[in-house]
Amino acid sequence: MCLGPSKSAFRLGLLVAISLCASLWSSAQAPASEDVHDIHEHGLKPPRAIDSPNPSYSEPARKAKVSGDVILEITVTAAGGVRDVEVIRALGYGLDEKAMEAVRRWKFQPAIFGEKPVAVRLKVAVQFKLY
Repeated sequence: MCLGPSKSAFRLGLLVAISLCASLWSSAQAPASEDVHDIHEHGLKPPRAIDSPNPSYSEPARKAKVSGDVILEITVTAAGGVRDVEVIRALGYGLDEKAMEAVRRWKFQPAIFGEKPVAVRLKVAVQFKLY
């Protein structure tokens, strides 16, 4: 008498469902699959910032009177957006997060290589200074 799928068939179905969910999640989290050029590549015209709003100061940094630069490594996409933001040199006090938030809103005229807009990886300094 068969009452339904066997335990092994159920386990296989569950494994396939978990694999599919993990695959969909990782593809949604993965960066765009465009070629990323080195900023120093010969013949590459670098991107130019066209909108770079300043970051806000965190309250702990303001109270501690912290100033300095957060250095970030970013990818400027062929469309002029920013992705893959990483902190290279941190200041702490919440300023690293504020720098990342601001840079993600920046817009660029993209880098040009061989008359085509291309993605490029570069470092940017975000300055925090109390007046």
